[in-house]
Amino acid sequence: MREQYSGPEGVGGPDAWLPQWWEYLKTAFLEFWGLFLLALFGVFKMFSRSRSRAIGLVLTWFCLVGLTGLYLNLPLDQFYLIGDYTLAAHIFILLFAAWGLEAVLSGGEGGNRSQWEKAAILILALFLVGMGAQRYTRERQTDYTATYDYVLNAFKDLPRKALYYCRGDGIVFPSWYFQWGEGKRTDLAVIGVDGLPMDWVRRNLALFHKDLKVPFAQRPLGTESIPSLSRWIVDHNQDRELYFSYNKIDDGNLSGFKSIPYGLNLRGYPPDQVHLLDAGLDDFCWNGMRLRNLKDPRFPLDSRTRETIVKDYAVFRNTLGIFYENRADEAHAKLSPHSKAKELLGIDRDYQKSYEQFNWAQEWDPANPQYVFNTGNALFHVGRVQDSFSWYEKAVNLDENYTIAYFNWAVAALQLQQYQKAGELFEKVLELKPDYPEAKSGLLYLIQHENYHHFH
Repeated sequence: MREQYSGPEGVGGPDAWLPQWWEYLKTAFLEFWGLFLLALFGVFKMFSRSRSRAIGLVLTWFCLVGLTGLYLNLPLDQFYLIGDYTLAAHIFILLFAAWGLEAVLSGGEGGNRSQWEKAAILILALFLVGMGAQRYTRERQTDYTATYDYVLNAFKDLPRKALYYCRGDGIVFPSWYFQWGEGKRTDLAVIGVDGLPMDWVRRNLALFHKDLKVPFAQRPLGTESIPSLSRWIVDHNQDRELYFSYNKIDDGNLSGFKSIPYGLNLRGYPPDQVHLLDAGLDDFCWNGMRLRNLKDPRFPLDSRTRETIVKDYAVFRNTLGIFYENRADEAHAKLSPHSKAKELLGIDRDYQKSYEQFNWAQEWDPANPQYVFNTGNALFHVGRVQDSFSWYEKAVNLDENYTIAYFNWAVAALQLQQYQKAGELFEKVLELKPDYPEAKSGLLYLIQHENYHHFH
């Protein structure tokens, strides 16, 4: 029953159960191109012939699906996991469909029966060929290199014997595969953060890395133990550098730790230590990545791969852009009348680097409004204010409630003395967020100086 997840799971109500059951029905219907309808027909026919058999097997199928829906409590963006968790239930759909097919094949009478059987078998054969061809073109693994390359790209950025904190099955399990199956980077201590409460995960770490100090407990642990386990491993293995496979480490597991982005990872360090970004190393991380078959129209990717693996490249490139932008902002805030030209050039260089990263991220994931918005900000910072206009407009077209994008667009318009446009945008901000003080101040300034005439 996955005891370590007892907190978030098994606590949903009807508002969680019903959508999850409906998601399963959609998955079951689409899994075999509507064969589910033939399965329902088979159940109906079997019920009239052998009621106990039909009821018993349908209840078995129903319990598998029903209990899964009762126990899971998934957010909407993780509903794709339902198809994985209920995979075993699909065998019943095939069984029920076989009942239906049997009923169809025995439907003819007399001399027509042979022709009826041939027609049914031909239709079934065409159905299977069509489904097989579709699966081969869309689901085949012959050119599927996304996960393989992603994990190797991440490994390349890591120093020897690093503590590698990982999140997500798309990197934890492939990392173990590379270490145990192909013998690659066996020096890394791959720590699946969400699996730390599982005793076997920690025991395996201790067996695989003889010099790694690993915590153990005398009782079963739940997810509440993840922060303390994570911190214990770091504190007792300070000879190993700390890296993360995910871009947000302020999740309570290692409170106060800071980070620097390197490729598809973050390097972590305690708050009392200072580390500077090695720009040459970071460029090396990105320039040497293998990106096979990711943008080749000949090899279409399934939606899960696009959402959970491919877009992570853009996530980390955007993270690097934010790092450069924040560093430039902090340096800009410390400027004084006596600042040297070298400091100004450093700020401009960081803003330019942030633009390069944001632009790469939005090219990789153009539907993400945050990356588009960040590109507009970077252009504004490097003095290309007019160019930032189109990016802010793209951002609000992607997300019509993107308040800060409207506000920054208004500021850019104000700087270019396009007062009427700036006023309209300030009003849009206040329409979305009436208590936005900076927008109120901007609009009041324009009205007081008679630079804006509003028509409401």
